[in-house]
Amino acid sequence: MPVRSINEAIKTLKENCKDPYAKEYLEGIPDAIECGGTDGLCIQLLYTLENCKAWRGDEARETKAFIRAWVKKKEKNKNI
Repeated sequence: MPVRSINEAIKTLKENCKDPYAKEYLEGIPDAIECGGTDGLCIQLLYTLENCKAWRGDEARETKAFIRAWVKKKEKNKNI
């Protein structure tokens, strides 16, 4: 089932990406949002993705692509 929201994508990462560093970045998301808002979340998600390279398969590919597109959209909208 395709990911439809950033919250679903984060939940999918938490359930499936087993990398300990990625888990630490996922656990830090609330603090990142508190300190940096959407920018903080975007940075945290990119660090998480960098550490989820071993997570493979269709679900992984779709979730990672969704997150990258979401971050890119937020960055683009910030520059308008």
